[in-house]
Amino acid sequence: MPDLSFLHASPFYELTALLTLAALDGFIGLLLRQPMIVSFIAVGVLAGPSVLGIVQSHENIDLLAELGEPAYEVAAFIRNPIPELLNHADAPNIIHNRGTRFAELFELPPQRILDWCFVQAVLSWAWSLEDGCDTDYFERTTRIWDELL
Repeated sequence: MPDLSFLHASPFYELTALLTLAALDGFIGLLLRQPMIVSFIAVGVLAGPSVLGIVQSHENIDLLAELGEPAYEVAAFIRNPIPELLNHADAPNIIHNRGTRFAELFELPPQRILDWCFVQAVLSWAWSLEDGCDTDYFERTTRIWDELL
């Protein structure tokens, strides 16, 4: 294993190494068409003390948590497969209410959550087209998000 002790000379080196590892791992995950959570877990394992030992201080992890996009995560939760809901006559209103409630709960801009939901739905639709999968679900969710925007 390489000697990475120089990374601990400055918190900036440690954070730079962590962000670089995350970017590389995220890129590899995209090439392999893996969900981002797989890359997140892989970075955590690789950066931890049992493999590369990049992370030595909790302050840097806290800083990295502040740099994230919480609206993206909320959107992923809201947009996750909800086939039964799509059959409900009032599906767009129910979905919109979920977004509004999460926005209030986490003090996030509601429009930002809706924007991320739409982006994720469009990407899922495109990937299902590319992979030759059934696109009906993703097309329907994309159209609902489009109405809500």
